[in-house]
Amino acid sequence: MKKEDSKNKKYYWIVGIIVILMFFALLISYYSNFLANEEVRQETANWKTYRNEEYGYEIKYPEDWVVSTEENSIDVKLKKVNCFFDIQVITKESYDDRENISECYKEGTIDINGISFERFPCPYTSNTNSVYSRYYFQKNERYYLIKLLDSEIDAVNEVLEEGKEIPSFINCENYFNQMLSTFRFLE
Repeated sequence: MKKEDSKNKKYYWIVGIIVILMFFALLISYYSNFLANEEVRQETANWKTYRNEEYGYEIKYPEDWVVSTEENSIDVKLKKVNCFFDIQVITKESYDDRENISECYKEGTIDINGISFERFPCPYTSNTNSVYSRYYFQKNERYYLIKLLDSEIDAVNEVLEEGKEIPSFINCENYFNQMLSTFRFLE
């Protein structure tokens, strides 16, 4: 009988230690995510906010980006550099046809602020290695597309045509990720 009690005590100790370790692992994971989100909040604190009441969303963008709007879209561009961020409200047919876009493929889904974005990398042009990403998502019977384009090639050609000095290009991916992390639907 004592041998069985001893085995039960060991079992409970092992289970208890595992539960405690799992608790600490979850706590560390939560704290790491909190710190990462806080870092993004601090980095984007001085950014401007684009708000679209009609389509019910807002997004933050760097102060030196130019916002131009067209019907059903927003283009946020960094002045005379290579980053393009485009948000569009699209038709259900376009949304349903997203997996049939030539040369694009579904890479996966990411969740940001409770929104599931489906990511589709696509070649920018057939003669370059540039890639742009398309992010599809929906809410309340509305369908959205965000295009992210890092186009050094076009920017270089534009500058060369104008006879200006080639600027140092920025890495757009960091901006894109930060901007996506600030996208949210209005309540």
